[in-house]
Amino acid sequence: NKRSCSIIRNVMIKKFCYIDTETTGLDPTKNGIHEIAGAIVIDGKQKEEFEFKISPFPIDEIEDKALEIAKVTRDQIMSYEEPLETHNRLIEILGRYVDKFDKTDKFWFVAYNSPFDKEFMRSWFEKCGDKYFGSWFRLDICVMRVAIHRLLLKNVQLDNYKLSSVAQHLGIAEPDDERWHSSKFDIYVTREILKRVSV
Repeated sequence: NKRSCSIIRNVMIKKFCYIDTETTGLDPTKNGIHEIAGAIVIDGKQKEEFEFKISPFPIDEIEDKALEIAKVTRDQIMSYEEPLETHNRLIEILGRYVDKFDKTDKFWFVAYNSPFDKEFMRSWFEKCGDKYFGSWFRLDICVMRVAIHRLLLKNVQLDNYKLSSVAQHLGIAEPDDERWHSSKFDIYVTREILKRVSV
């Protein structure tokens, strides 16, 4: 029947949404997001990239260490776009490729250490008054875990598996590269790591 055909078609189409967030701390409930970047890749072909700089919500705690890592100031992030405006723009993009009302038509949420980014995104959606984050995404794919598994199969063990350490080992970027903690650059590196460890 038509529903069965729809399920088969949507499962076979690989819709990946790579996401990276820059945050004001490590707790998705009390801290917030000040940058989101993403790349939509369908069946191996990139369809769209996006990058948003977002002001935190008034309730979000902002930690100095997080600002230092991201190389931004409080004044900078507070001047960014209002989160509800960003949310509307993001939903518009996601809606071009996924039908949120079709349970079989979802993105795979792909990120480096995906539980971190996914929980921050889910919390951010809720702060935006949107409880339907799961309408857009199915399970997440953690590129860090994939990389660890593939490297161990090749008898490669690193001191740590931070994004920068794995990228250095694979010859993608050096740890002192000034572009680290730009969401767009982190997504580029994440995608390169997944490509190289999948070979």
